[in-house]
Amino acid sequence: MVANFFAPRTPLEKKARLTSLRRGLKSLALSVIIWAVSTVAEIKSAAGGLVVSNPAILGGTPVFGGTRMPVQTLFDYLADGLTLGYFLETFEGVTREQARAVLRHGWDRIVAELAE
Repeated sequence: MVANFFAPRTPLEKKARLTSLRRGLKSLALSVIIWAVSTVAEIKSAAGGLVVSNPAILGGTPVFGGTRMPVQTLFDYLADGLTLGYFLETFEGVTREQARAVLRHGWDRIVAELAE
């Protein structure tokens, strides 16, 4: 049988090992909490929550809320001459209401900017 050189041999060594493990676990738990809080703080939304930017989803690319579909894809499809209907058939996770509301929001922003 091979001796385990890393195993604690005395009660004092066992206690020291457990204390070290507890500190490590506390540190890890704290790191996870800090990461989670910072990630939540970095989540942004626009257009009344229809568009969300979350660093954990596609590196923060703006997506339709509740999906992983980049909003840019909708604009790319329309710019290429494709229809809203075709976009919605291709990407079933986005509803017509979501797409229209995002387009309407974009239009409202243009109108507001020109009115300044």
